[in-house]
Amino acid sequence: MIQPALGIFCRNENDALCGTLWGEDMADENKRDFPLVSMIVLLTVCTVSCSRFPYAGDGTFHDLGWNAHGPRYFISFSPHILLDSEECVFRLGRLPCSRLTVGFLGRFQSSEEAEHMRKQRGNHSVVCLEIEDTTSGDVLVLKEGNLSEWNWGGLPPYRHDVFVSDDSSFEPKSGHEYLLRLRVLRGDPDGVPLLLMIRSPSQIALSWRGCL
Repeated sequence: MIQPALGIFCRNENDALCGTLWGEDMADENKRDFPLVSMIVLLTVCTVSCSRFPYAGDGTFHDLGWNAHGPRYFISFSPHILLDSEECVFRLGRLPCSRLTVGFLGRFQSSEEAEHMRKQRGNHSVVCLEIEDTTSGDVLVLKEGNLSEWNWGGLPPYRHDVFVSDDSSFEPKSGHEYLLRLRVLRGDPDGVPLLLMIRSPSQIALSWRGCL
């Protein structure tokens, strides 16, 4: 949980006291300090509110905040052992207005193991990933292939992780809902475990915008 910078946003038994003390301090400050205080309040509101994005859909939504050093947004789904003829459909709603990529996450014990797996590409499942905009009827992503032929890249700054994708990105629109379909055409029971995931790009910028 991101801690608030000012007492007025405290969420504990001392809420009223925090608010009162902050108000008294404001009364004692010279008027020329008001822009600085206002900026601090604005940044605090953004930090607290933006870390609670109102996602509505399947899976688990993670918002690491506007100051995340890596990807800000993640949507993770139940772990999958990619078995023959498996088919899953997930509903996605109220997504952030950020370019999102659907793929698979591999998590390993060490950065050396992750680097080795990026070179070995240790899962030969053949899958089909599809993102459909159910509001417009458009298919935004349709990728089919052997995972060993996809890109096994890093996920900075998480050196123990590998993200497997194949240019499978889309940009959500405000008010639209989506379906994510995963079909396993041929499984690889001996392949490394992979977790179906949607993520935003890595960022260091302080900007934020959202689709409601």
